[in-house]
Amino acid sequence: AVAIAFQGIFKQLQLPVDLSLDGVELEGDIIFPDAASGGTGRARVTLQGGRLGVLSEGVFNFAVVAGRSAGDQPVNALNVRGTLQVGMDTARAFSRLALKIDAEASGPALPQGVQLTADLTAARVPGGESYGVNVQSVGKRLVDLQANFPDDRARLGGVWKLDVRDTDIAPFVLGRPLPTFEVAGGGMFETNAAFSYIHAAGRLKTSVDRLGTLQPQFAAVDAFGTYGEFDVTLRETTVRIDRLVWSLNQVDPVLTMQAIQAFEYNTATGELKVADAAADLLVIDLQGVPLRWAAPFVTDYTFSGGALRGQLVLTAGAEGLAVRSRAPLTLGQLEVGQAGQPLLSKVDLTAQFAADYSPQGWQADLAEVTAVGSGAPLLSLTAKIGQLTGAAAPIKATGRWTAMLPALLQQPVLLGSATLSAGRLQGEFSGSLGEQVELTSRFNLTDLAVPTGEVLPAIQGDLRASRNSEGVLKFELPLVFSSPGKSRQSDLNLAGSLQPNGGEWKIDARLDAREVFLEDVQVLAALAGAHDKVPGDPAQSFWHGYSGQVVLALKKLQIGDQLELADVSGIIRLEAGALRLDGLRAGLGEGAAARVNGGLTFEPAALQPYALTADLAVTDFNPAKILQAFRPTQPAVVDGTFTITSRLTGRAANPADLAEAAQGDFTLVSRGGVFRGLPVSVSSRVETSGRIASSVAAVGGLLGAVTGRREYADIGNKASAVAELSKALAAIPYDQLNVVLARDESLATILRDFTLIAPELRLSGVGEAKTGADRSFLNSALAMEFKLSARGRTADLLGYLGALENGTDELGYTRSNLPLKVAGTLAAPDTGELNRALANLALEKSGANELLNRLLGGGK
Repeated sequence: AVAIAFQGIFKQLQLPVDLSLDGVELEGDIIFPDAASGGTGRARVTLQGGRLGVLSEGVFNFAVVAGRSAGDQPVNALNVRGTLQVGMDTARAFSRLALKIDAEASGPALPQGVQLTADLTAARVPGGESYGVNVQSVGKRLVDLQANFPDDRARLGGVWKLDVRDTDIAPFVLGRPLPTFEVAGGGMFETNAAFSYIHAAGRLKTSVDRLGTLQPQFAAVDAFGTYGEFDVTLRETTVRIDRLVWSLNQVDPVLTMQAIQAFEYNTATGELKVADAAADLLVIDLQGVPLRWAAPFVTDYTFSGGALRGQLVLTAGAEGLAVRSRAPLTLGQLEVGQAGQPLLSKVDLTAQFAADYSPQGWQADLAEVTAVGSGAPLLSLTAKIGQLTGAAAPIKATGRWTAMLPALLQQPVLLGSATLSAGRLQGEFSGSLGEQVELTSRFNLTDLAVPTGEVLPAIQGDLRASRNSEGVLKFELPLVFSSPGKSRQSDLNLAGSLQPNGGEWKIDARLDAREVFLEDVQVLAALAGAHDKVPGDPAQSFWHGYSGQVVLALKKLQIGDQLELADVSGIIRLEAGALRLDGLRAGLGEGAAARVNGGLTFEPAALQPYALTADLAVTDFNPAKILQAFRPTQPAVVDGTFTITSRLTGRAANPADLAEAAQGDFTLVSRGGVFRGLPVSVSSRVETSGRIASSVAAVGGLLGAVTGRREYADIGNKASAVAELSKALAAIPYDQLNVVLARDESLATILRDFTLIAPELRLSGVGEAKTGADRSFLNSALAMEFKLSARGRTADLLGYLGALENGTDELGYTRSNLPLKVAGTLAAPDTGELNRALANLALEKSGANELLNRLLGGGK
């Protein structure tokens, strides 16, 4: 049963006891907040009267006096006087109420004062009750309402008329700011006792300005006027519109709405009753809705730009109401900002819109949504959003999009995040928004290129994410990278969870891969972009707001064509101000392994806030494949297993710059191998002399046996000695090789110590390698100088050539005076100076003449 909400005024005033009042006299103060002064105000109140009883009308006079002492207020005094007349037909029932009010406001701005009168009446009349409200100012009727409540119908109905301006009531609010407004109109109304049925009809014209006086955020709403004609009936869940015409205007029309035919709609069942189901029901013309009017409803962002235009039509759907855009919705030159920073600049939006509402639920379609910036396409989108009826039913959405990356990256929100001369992002998505939030999205990044003309790998992704009622986000993001012109593919898979944790996110994730080519995934760094550190800018680390860990498990990581890492594993730990690598390990092939511990710290006040500290340890690593790749037709400079240790430090403004800024020492130790760092070669002339000398040497050996002279008998001549020595130096089988390298503040690589020990050779040296424009370590320019000591056969060759100094060391090695300066690069060392010295030694004398002279006693 519907509770009766209204049974007439006098039925509500039935008293449980008999009442009579001979007299009353009251006096006091009302204390109220004063918005103008920021303090409180006072109003003096008095009430006198009496003689209330059966068949005796009581009369009560009252007065309210309020004022301000501040002389700068345009209105500083308000006097309200009135009379309340009360009639009773029994000792417990009232029959008539009449309230007459006379208000006068005065002050410096109103030397003559302004008056306002109001008459409010309610009376028992034959067949029911009647009510009246009349408000006037200086002879002008502002409000006129007449209504009655018949006993036999239990319905309240009447007529109303308004003609009110802000200037009519402003003097009576004691200086409180009011918007500028004007309201004029009239009509009728009717409602039942439970207010479940309301019928209203009439006309209303308004004009409004200075809405910011009510709330500061409404200051963005400029002056506007409205005009409406209506005949609307509300009956519980049913809305019937017999007539509706409403327009909103500024200098030009802003919005108009018109019902084309009468219709009735049941919001509970979705039943729609119309005279002509094929005809439109309601047309809404968006002729120029100012975008800035959205400011009061979106407080965190600022908007500017053109006006919203288009046309929407309400029609009868298959099972309910349908809305569609007859003319596309357009919004030009959109600009969006947040906290003083621009996000979007001069973007033109266009969209087609359609929606359906029925008892089963609602669905909205966005079709042909396009965004254009500075004449270039930015984004296109189609989407469907809907919800089934039911409190727990989630909102579901699906759609597709295409983004043109070069133009989109020029928008302020993305400016500097990446630099692309070409690229397209396409994808599709589906999601559910309810107690559980779910999202799946497949996307492709294709045709990527940077301004240098380099074409980047394409990326294919498949995102799956969900969030529960506690805010925990679970995700999985597999990525596939395809390089143009290459048959290979790289894959990465990031999966884990994000949990809210005191204003930040706690991450627990795992990064897996079957096979990754570093060259492919570097596209992620290109897309991430780089930002320069600005002094004094309270910058934050790229992991700010996150803590937790990411576990690495990469089966195969290919770095260039030379280096392959296997079973890369470890943990990346995120902490406040620090990112740490914990137990990072990788296999380097053929039993070699690498371990890295360390990480990054972030100091926001520093000019270079990122600081690197890392310890590197490599065991059983043979660099031969890497070195030989730079000279495919030549053997590797070094072929042997090494143990490498290093501690790296560095500072940079961006994480991407840390590799170039890293400094530290590298210690390399090898216990056996072949060193080809002195690629000695002799000219054809020397080789020819050596062959001639070999023939002469055979004769010399025979004569030497006859004469008994065998001094260097097995060395034909200097050309032969040079040739043999060249072979010995070109590939030195060593027992031990120790190297200490350092990268200093100038980012030059310093050879602090080089010690090679072989059965017949000892080689030591120092030098440096300066990185060139290509930043490649193996292409660094060499400036090395070595010292050579020898014993055994090699010492005999050097002694024969006169290239040994006097004395031996503790191990029996004698130092050579040959110039051992190496230039070129680490990948291709140049020993030209040594080659020339050896060639000169070989060609000082003819091998045959020298041998004959020695045999005849004329020389050695």
